[in-house]
Amino acid sequence: MFYVDNPTGVPVMPPVAAVSSLTPLYFTEGGNNIPPTYPGPDWFNIIQSELLEILRQANIKPDKNTTDQIMTALKKLFITNSGSAGAIAGLTGQNNTFPYFTGEDTMALTPLSAFVRGILGKNDAGEFIKAIGLSADTLSSKGQVAALSNNTQGTVGLQMYEAYNNDYPTPYGNVLHLKGATASGEGELLIGWSGTSGAHAPVYIRSRRDAAEANWSEWAQVFTSKDNFNAATATKLQTARKINGVPFDGSRDITLSAGMSQHDADARYLQNLQRGAPVSPGKIDEYGPAEAPVGCFLSNCRHDATTRYGVLTTYRPLQMYINNAWRTING
Repeated sequence: MFYVDNPTGVPVMPPVAAVSSLTPLYFTEGGNNIPPTYPGPDWFNIIQSELLEILRQANIKPDKNTTDQIMTALKKLFITNSGSAGAIAGLTGQNNTFPYFTGEDTMALTPLSAFVRGILGKNDAGEFIKAIGLSADTLSSKGQVAALSNNTQGTVGLQMYEAYNNDYPTPYGNVLHLKGATASGEGELLIGWSGTSGAHAPVYIRSRRDAAEANWSEWAQVFTSKDNFNAATATKLQTARKINGVPFDGSRDITLSAGMSQHDADARYLQNLQRGAPVSPGKIDEYGPAEAPVGCFLSNCRHDATTRYGVLTTYRPLQMYINNAWRTING
């Protein structure tokens, strides 16, 4: 691509003529009293300016001897303005490197080790797992790792250890250790081995909070139906309590002292009730207002048949037994 390059050209593009048609017109060879189409300098100058602008946008210098500059410029502009594709195109390839994004539409290269190149060449998940030293259905044991103590942190991820007389709460068993990548909190599950074939073995758990200085918790046993820990089989209370001031943990009988003596109880509390001797005060007017003494109750009442007005009554005092004696209730 090159601009007009002969003595008939001028260094400054002449002003274009005013628009004469708002409808697109096309070239003809003439006919029907219409002369052949004459493009004129306006049209050629516009086309040349458009083509030169494509080269300028792509930072390509016009060259008379190159006939694919427009196509080259278009390809370059397309890649440069297509975001991620432009970032990839801007990289200079090197052996054993891999591109990665460093920001929006920006990329760089990072070296690839032989190990990583080998993993990238695997065809499925099974081959990948085998390449990193695992099998698809097995978590490899780290062996007989001594129990962590105080605030010692374990390895990130899911690990399996073996308890074998190495400071765990049960001599033998398998340990699962779990720890995340971003926090220091972690936990362990210990499944013991029984010393008797077919017998139940204990299970323990412990944890450590997500602070670098935090210590491990004590091991806590996980109780199951096989442990049979319930009220029927318990031998004593975990924490002893007191009954009337006497310690009691359930392991033995206790004797409680009385709160008061028999003499004090007899003197303070009612033991029995009875009716006293009957009293008949004689005939009273049936229209009243006669009343039995305080503490007495009416036990008999009848009308006197020998007189028109008169009622015969009998009442008894109420007696209570207290302080080893009968006492009459009165006002």
